[in-house]
Amino acid sequence: MTFDPPPGRIMATGGTHTFAELSRAIDLSFGRWDLAQMHVFDLRDGQMIGPVDEYVTMDGLDDEELAIVGECLRPGQGFTYTFDLHSEWVHTCHVAKEPIDPRDELGEVPLRPVVLWGWGNLPDQHGRITAAG
Repeated sequence: MTFDPPPGRIMATGGTHTFAELSRAIDLSFGRWDLAQMHVFDLRDGQMIGPVDEYVTMDGLDDEELAIVGECLRPGQGFTYTFDLHSEWVHTCHVAKEPIDPRDELGEVPLRPVVLWGWGNLPDQHGRITAAG
């Protein structure tokens, strides 16, 4: 499904947050409810980060519960986040060139990644437009 213009979110995440925390924040910010779908972060250097357990067998996938955002991403760097590898909801992401002070933006330091701003329609993750489908 293609949206023109595409919906977007500006998010704040700390350097010590994990990619698991970031994926949950992205999914919730787009109104997703079926969070059991496989997802993956693709970084420009070829690193892939996602959920790793006994059921996942993707070669070269780093564990999102252990991968730290601030250790893997740099200011100005782009990356993608793909939710539901079957439906391929691809998110084009960019790290801001300059860090923000969360106290200035939010009044406090958040415990997890948060949305600062958003726009566009919330697409249903299964492409439905009515309750009947």
